[in-house]
Amino acid sequence: MTPPIDKHNLHKISDLARETGVSTATIKFYMREGLLPKPTLKTGRNMAYYDRSFIDRIRVIKELQQKRYLPLRSEERRV
Repeated sequence: MTPPIDKHNLHKISDLARETGVSTATIKFYMREGLLPKPTLKTGRNMAYYDRSFIDRIRVIKELQQKRYLPLRSEERRV
């Protein structure tokens, strides 16, 4: 059985966007492309929470893109 998740240590997608400087649409794109895992906790159809590791992962993705080690399709640039 999985231990209960403490929502106090979780973030909404808008928090991720604010912390990383990446739009929510880009974060959703990263999830669709498999660069980010599924949300830590999904409480409803339109509500999900993410742990701190998502912030770190998004920052790594941005850094790799800036160094051109991680080219993404042109759709991401339009987001």
